Amino acid sequence: MAHEQLRLDVLDGVQGHADENEQGRAAELERLQVRDRHDHGREHGDDAQEHGAHERDADHDALYAKRLADSQTKWVREHISYEDVMGPDSSAWLKRYDQTFLQYRDNNQRVVAMLAYGTGYDTFKEPDSWAAFVRLVVKRYRNYVDAWEIWNEPDSNSYLSPHSNWRTYRHILKTGSNIVRQYDTDAIVLNGAVSDLSNLAFTKQLYKHGKRYFDDFNVHLYYCTKADELAGDFEKLQQVLSRYRKAERIWVTEFGCSTGTLGVTNHEVKRYTKQFTKTLLAYKNVGPILLYTIRDRTYLTSDPYEAYFGLLDENLSLYVCGLWRNKVNTFTTD
Repeated sequence: MAHEQLRLDVLDGVQGHADENEQGRAAELERLQVRDRHDHGREHGDDAQEHGAHERDADHDALYAKRLADSQTKWVREHISYEDVMGPDSSAWLKRYDQTFLQYRDNNQRVVAMLAYGTGYDTFKEPDSWAAFVRLVVKRYRNYVDAWEIWNEPDSNSYLSPHSNWRTYRHILKTGSNIVRQYDTDAIVLNGAVSDLSNLAFTKQLYKHGKRYFDDFNVHLYYCTKADELAGDFEKLQQVLSRYRKAERIWVTEFGCSTGTLGVTNHEVKRYTKQFTKTLLAYKNVGPILLYTIRDRTYLTSDPYEAYFGLLDENLSLYVCGLWRNKVNTFTTD
């Protein structure tokens, strides 16, 4: 699926916390920003300005914070963008990421951080400064992240170039994994999620040549219009993984349905989600499952398929599926 950093949904904090907690958050922000000036200022400068894309609406942020807290979400997933962190507005973006991770900490939410994508015409090619980016981000946020996801859907022609194959992905994964394990020894390293279970050739190459570079296996599941195929494809995946590592933990970092172009209603989304999360969680080695996504993304894309995966609408009003959200207790919010 397409990914963009949650640019309009960074939160200022959970309202109603005690004054001492707010003071602690302010001190933590200052600590992070001092680290920003020390670690990043020489490379990108300290004069990045917060332009229109960085501005926030306080009322909207407060409602978003309330929705996220009320959901009792246990796991969240954040895409940390190479383009944002290594670009000309680096300092401003890092401050926004700081706020985001402090929000998750205040909500006692565990975090999967996805590291991915370059800039310009080479967006889906390994960036020139990939190692520097991973090192900067991992050192900065290692106390806030539980699992690091290296890239997104590397088996897809849409998200890795040139070509979606193991050789292209190997250096991205190896470099990212080695840096995470150097600076965040307690964290879990996930492969970039495999997106096509009907063709497991990439997965076999991943395990044959690179299983030492990740701890648990990661997959995305989009079967809303072909639900009858999910159980069979997932069982084939289990059989392949068992050849390489017994009882391999499988994370599902995206699972959902679009109501944009498929003729799928929110009631059908609810029914599908309940049925197949139950099916998946019957496997003892599956979980967490992260639902994609917390709200519709019409503010980021005009593609109706991509825009309408939300459990909330763009204005953060609840869909019927949202009434069931706390049964799963996990969202992906990238």
